[in-house]
Formats: sequence, structure tokens, C-alpha cells
Amino acid sequence: MNTRATPAAVAPQRPLPRVQAALHTRIVAPFGGHASTAPQRMGWLADEVCAQLDEVRATTPEAHWNHILCTTCLSPMLTGWPQHAEGFSARIASHSGIRPLALLQAYQCAGWGYALRFAGQQAGAQRLAISIVDADIHEAVSSAYVAAIGRIGFGITTLGLELPAGAALPRCGGPFPNRAFNEFLHAVKASHRERGRVPTFIPFLPEGFAGVAERMIGTDNLWPNRHEDYGHTFGADPWIGLIEWCRAHPSAESRDVTLGAFAYHGYFTLCSFEVPASIQLALRDWGGEADQLRRDAETAGEPAAMVEACA
Repeated sequence: MNTRATPAAVAPQRPLPRVQAALHTRIVAPFGGHASTAPQRMGWLADEVCAQLDEVRATTPEAHWNHILCTTCLSPMLTGWPQHAEGFSARIASHSGIRPLALLQAYQCAGWGYALRFAGQQAGAQRLAISIVDADIHEAVSSAYVAAIGRIGFGITTLGLELPAGAALPRCGGPFPNRAFNEFLHAVKASHRERGRVPTFIPFLPEGFAGVAERMIGTDNLWPNRHEDYGHTFGADPWIGLIEWCRAHPSAESRDVTLGAFAYHGYFTLCSFEVPASIQLALRDWGGEADQLRRDAETAGEPAAMVEACA
């Protein structure tokens, strides 16, 4: 009798989520000018989300898209008051035709990974738009975040993701102590062992944190820390890095990358993606004084009266 052990079959790798679009709009302070009101700012945020959704959907106009909103620091008026949250979602739905499935704040900067994991657990292939929306609507949150993590930035980022059936989903974990920083870095190292050192994008961090991260995971294929230029832009940081990398290193072929984030409340996420040659990219500044926002809205075909209040 042959007693030699039979090698175990190697399981095929699951397909990766595919990034069809990554669009980031940096909010330039003061957002709408110091005289603008919180409802006006909410309306402008919703309108910019809609504009980005239109760009994402243009990549596959015939497809059905789901949409999830993520945030770290949006006002409790939007995250905790049902009437304002409903008005924000209704405005997005009325302009884009897509009502957000959720507004996710609990996981902070790591929220996009949890949103993707939730969507990927549904049956079948699908397309998912994730909007990361962080703005200081009341000009009241900046100082607390600056004390915790140094310079910060605000913006709106929308991702267009294609999830094949059975796609590999993000690794998510927490809550852990110390902002899940150590657990996040160990997850990055484990990913490099499993998939090789593909281009990797992590949050933009002040020098102390960034130095620890670089020493622990190495700098090979790690996108440079852009904290000095952008500040810490919450969950958008790794996506800004991906946009810059795609522009700096265009390719006619699809490539694999890894993106991750960790959160002050102790959560982290890490995910590998396929980046096709046809990825749609945008990196722009937006905001400033209210008059400029009105001109931008009118240029986009939106009557100025519609940006006066959040419906």
C-alpha cells in the first residue's frame, strides 16, 4: 500500500476587486467661506458626491450601481439626526438616481474596507460606489484632530469598484488598542508575504508614525508619505496615493496593488485590488468662497438656487 502523503491541492486565488475609478476632490478652506451656513455646506457636499457618482457611472452606464457613504468627521447633524441624514441621502438620490445604502461612521478611516466587505458578502457580481466624505461643516473639529495626528485635510473621494463573484474581500479587524496601528502594520507585512511586495498605499502620517511604519514594513513599493502636502485626509489617503501612482506610472496592463487604513477607535482594513489600464482618475481642488461654489454649480448645469440649502 502506498503510504506516501498526497500533496494538498492548492486552492485557486480568488479574483480581486477591480478599481474602475478613483476620484478625489480636496476641499480648500474656508469651505464656502466663513459666512456660509451648515445647510449650504451640506448641500454642496451632496452635489459634489453626485458629480463624482456621475463620473463613476459613466465607466459602465448600463450597469446597476450600489452606493455607500463613509466618513470619519462629518457633523452629527448628518450622522446622528435622522431628518438631516435623510435630507442628505434624498438629495443624492434625486440628483444621481442612486440612494445610498448606508452612511458608515463607526469604523472611521477604515470604513471603506468595511463597506466593501459588507457589499462583497452579498451574492453574485456587482458594482459598488463608495464615497468617502470628510468636511469641517461647522469649522469646529479641526483642532482636535490636529492635536491627535498633526496636519489634516478634507475632501470627497468616490471609488468605482467592480466585485466579481467570489471576490477576495478586505481583511478587517478591531477594536484594538493604540489605534490598531501595530495590527495594521502586521497585516501589511503578512500581505507582502502572501502576495509579494506589490505597490502599497497606507495613510499619510506625521513623521513619528510614518517612520515606524517605514521601518516595520520597509519602503520597497511603498508610496511616499504625503502628509506634508495633504495632511491626514482620513480614509482618502491611500486612494490619493493610488491616483498619484497611476498618473506617475501609467501602464497598458492591469496591475495588482494593496491599500489599507487604520482608525483612531482601533479598527483597520487592508485589501488587494486589480487596477486596470482603463481606470478613471481625478485629483482636484474645490471649495473656497461661496461665490466660486455657485459658479462651479452653474457650470455643471446646477441652478445656483439649488446649492442654497440641503433639501
